[in-house]
Amino acid sequence: MASRVSSFGTSARHRLARHSPHQSSKPMLSLIVCTRNRSAKLWHLLRAFQSLETPLGTTVEFIVVDNGSTDETPRICALGEEMFGGRLRYFFAAKPGVGHARNMGLAQARGDIFVFIDDDVVPRHDWLTVICQQFAADAELALLSGQVQLHDPLDLPLTIRTSTTRRSFDCVADAFSLLAGCHFAVRRQFVEKVSGFDSHFGAGTPFPVEDSDFFYRVWRAEGKLVYEPSMFVWHDHGRRSTADKCGIVRGYMIGRGAFYSKHVFARDKSVLQAFYWELTGLLKALFRGTSKYGWPSLGWLLRGFASHTLTYAWRPRRSGPVARKGLAVMKPS
Repeated sequence: MASRVSSFGTSARHRLARHSPHQSSKPMLSLIVCTRNRSAKLWHLLRAFQSLETPLGTTVEFIVVDNGSTDETPRICALGEEMFGGRLRYFFAAKPGVGHARNMGLAQARGDIFVFIDDDVVPRHDWLTVICQQFAADAELALLSGQVQLHDPLDLPLTIRTSTTRRSFDCVADAFSLLAGCHFAVRRQFVEKVSGFDSHFGAGTPFPVEDSDFFYRVWRAEGKLVYEPSMFVWHDHGRRSTADKCGIVRGYMIGRGAFYSKHVFARDKSVLQAFYWELTGLLKALFRGTSKYGWPSLGWLLRGFASHTLTYAWRPRRSGPVARKGLAVMKPS
């Protein structure tokens, strides 16, 4: 049942040339879920997929990338394959990291629009309809994300987007605050244009920032990114303790530092300026006593910057899908 794919090799890139793009007046959507040891929540998500409205004539395929699960995930996906009559495909990615897992999903996808959703998210019934309508209405739209509300009101108000105002991405800071990494849709041509996700980033690596980095690179590639509140999901993250909150903030700040390192060393002046203003803002808040998380927040940011710099940024990036001119994204036959 499971396919194991470990890398984007030369042979995979050669196979792409023999595929032709999807030909239809209606787009094909590839719905991609990356998961690890959340079989119960994954099952809940698959059941929610059954209730989604799909615009007439639109084809949807479902791809699950298992990023090293040791629980019941393979069995759940086997049930999902039966549930969706062969439209769901399951792949196992042994290498840890959501950036790598997302790239694997892209490499197997046949769609015109790639739709990512986390395994602990529940989409509203009209979620796919909104995505299709938004892309059909705006040929220049590159990437769309939307509203995120808590699934359980007892959970901490983390990793949510509650604005009811539509807005376009227009500055570096929007990479972290405007769009939601737990659900978004992107056109194939922009995925290919930016060569997919940075496989050094994402949960499962020291730098959980693959989504923000991807959003920023699509924007720098002259893509139009939009936050549309009618694209609606609930997030069932289950975090309720102070320790949970501290862990999330710590990971995000380290990830931000790594993001800054990557783009500052790539001589991106806009990111350098954003890094400067964030540092000065943190220092002012610390000395004024208004910082939410105190000195650790500055330490986490600088730790992410230093760690990424020492590991990756100081040397040329010669491996991985991000460094290549062409991402191994399979086009449908």
